[in-house]
Amino acid sequence: MRLIFFLSLVLIKSLHSFSQNCHEFFPFAAGTEWEISAYDEKNKLLSVGQYKITGISNNVADVSVRSTDQKGRELMNIQTKWYCKDGMISFEMKDMFPQNAAMNNTKAEMKFSGTNLEFPGNLNPGLKLPDADAKLEMYIDGMRFMTMNIRITDRQVEGNEQVSTPIGTLECIKISQTSEVKSIISSKSKTSTWISKNKGMVKSESYNQKGKLTGYQLMTKFKS
Repeated sequence: MRLIFFLSLVLIKSLHSFSQNCHEFFPFAAGTEWEISAYDEKNKLLSVGQYKITGISNNVADVSVRSTDQKGRELMNIQTKWYCKDGMISFEMKDMFPQNAAMNNTKAEMKFSGTNLEFPGNLNPGLKLPDADAKLEMYIDGMRFMTMNIRITDRQVEGNEQVSTPIGTLECIKISQTSEVKSIISSKSKTSTWISKNKGMVKSESYNQKGKLTGYQLMTKFKS
């Protein structure tokens, strides 16, 4: 579940607000901030992610992502990028990996490869979305220490739903997908995600292969 959370995502010279028309369902303006809180299946808070679009240049947004556990201890602090092209927005899959734990080892070298997670502008019910995958290889002293693969498939727009969140009741598009992680320990899960106009993901739920809820995320703050 935490791997999905890292989905989910540098101050540059252009700090003025960029048009939010890049994509109907995702924010794309410098200064936009939001918070995503993750919970387990028993409603226990696991982590809080704070996101901010720090700048826009050439249709690329720089986004800072900082997450902490329920006690406020930092889990991740990274910069990522969102790409806008021809009405499609895409996100770097490499940010789904829990990078900080590995990077604390100064001898570790990280190699990432893969595709971006894409959302076209026309999110009509029944639309099938492109698959995405990413690969992480970690080397220590020149030797490969670990390989992790993430693959997202069966992405489909399910339809329109109204969703209650801590920031209000919102009209949303529901998207389903299958996520598979292969490493020392492998896992497979089903995820449902709800995205709202100009806010992006406001809710997600993850289920194991038996259909049991394993955790969920909610948008708990938003400021444009």
